Amino acid sequence: MGITYDAIIVGGGLAGLSCAAILAKNGKRIILFEKNNIVGGRCSSYKKKGFIIDYGTHVFTRTEFGPIGVLLSEINESVEFYHLRRMPFYYLRKEGKVGPFGIDIDTKYGSILPPDEEFKKLNFDKEDFKDLLNKLSKTTNMELEETYKYDNIPFFDWYEKNKEVLNIGEGVKGLLFSLYSSGLCLLVEEGSTGEFMRIMKNNSSSSIHSMLKKEVRALGLGYPKGACIAVPNAIERAINKFGGKIIKNTIIDEIILEDGEVKGVITDKGETYQSKIVISNIGPKETIIAAGKQNFQKKFLSKIDSLKESVRGYVLKVALDEPVTDEAFLFGLASNIEKSSLIMKEARLPEIPWTIFVPVVSNMDPSLAPKGKQLMIPAHGTYGDTVKYPWHKLSEKILESLEIIFPHIQNKISFYDEFGAVQAKTLWKANDGAIIRVAQIPGQVGEDALPSKTPIKGLYLVGTGIGTGISEIGVDYAIRSGSECAKDILKNEK
Repeated sequence: MGITYDAIIVGGGLAGLSCAAILAKNGKRIILFEKNNIVGGRCSSYKKKGFIIDYGTHVFTRTEFGPIGVLLSEINESVEFYHLRRMPFYYLRKEGKVGPFGIDIDTKYGSILPPDEEFKKLNFDKEDFKDLLNKLSKTTNMELEETYKYDNIPFFDWYEKNKEVLNIGEGVKGLLFSLYSSGLCLLVEEGSTGEFMRIMKNNSSSSIHSMLKKEVRALGLGYPKGACIAVPNAIERAINKFGGKIIKNTIIDEIILEDGEVKGVITDKGETYQSKIVISNIGPKETIIAAGKQNFQKKFLSKIDSLKESVRGYVLKVALDEPVTDEAFLFGLASNIEKSSLIMKEARLPEIPWTIFVPVVSNMDPSLAPKGKQLMIPAHGTYGDTVKYPWHKLSEKILESLEIIFPHIQNKISFYDEFGAVQAKTLWKANDGAIIRVAQIPGQVGEDALPSKTPIKGLYLVGTGIGTGISEIGVDYAIRSGSECAKDILKNEK
């Protein structure tokens, strides 16, 4: 049956890669299978007409000051990051944009404060926007242990109950809700409060370290030089360096189980690989199918079947013939938050998308676009059905919103690529193109989080939303999930 491995990793997303790298560094004979010709999942990139374009839309919330930095240090690799100093938000109406408001660590109040007439357009109080970082940090004003009391309370419910104490104003509320939804890929009505509090604590800690570091002195948020794929590429280098093996363009058809224990895998090419340990980064539901539902008890199957996923992401990769902004990153928000949120929840097409998350990646790394051109990657989340939702019309709405922020931008577009639930389902075989397969909602965080270890001896799960004691956003969660699973295996599996 060929070589026996100490561990087999199924799926080359960041969680699978991180797990593989740590196991390989510790002398384990590992092999990782990835169905595509590149690793990294949504945190990967492709080339087109001189541009280097990300599949997903990312701003890394903790850069080298969080789990990415910890992992890279452990595996003796490095990635250079651009660090943000500003985070502008525009409120969007048919009549035009209002703002920008937001964070700027180089200003007197640490805030972006537009002319007074901008505040009057939406009846905002200018004082609300001063010292914005401190106002937003009110959501973390408690000890870590206390946050777990709020795990099963939706963030919107907690906010409504505490809004008088928080006293952050309607305008800042929109910024807060937008940050929540963009980070956790959930509506505030659905996501966990306790989880967000812990995430904000982690991110605040990273930003403090970032601002204190002499050569950085910026927010912890940033973007990798060389595009998103720079991070998985660094981890892949480490796996190869430590003697691990990566097989691409290969699907695992079956995880072999005998007498309640893992024995190996069978690929779509009919090849069998043996191991007593299999770590799956393909999603819990997909893992159960590969291992055979008949091998699991009803209680565990029920837990997996009941797992809720995040929103479906919709991303435009907009290549411009000339620059339209000096900003590295910005948000566009619908001015009527509650109405737009309801439209999103009901999977209807919005007039103005509730939140558009816009990294202008070529302003963070000029090598990602040909000289004199610009690349931005706006994204929006929705609950629209993978097949029935009018995805192309959503593209039009996003472009119209960009036009409000940047007049005449559509005349400067060289091309744009669409990437949504349909494309994600095709590329990654995801159930319905959800951004995160285990959402950070009540019942799925804290003590109720899905552990990596399954009831089957030797079978593990990794990925964003998987793993106990982890409160992170997106790529940081994935890396911690894989890293901590590997360390658990090294400690407990003989």
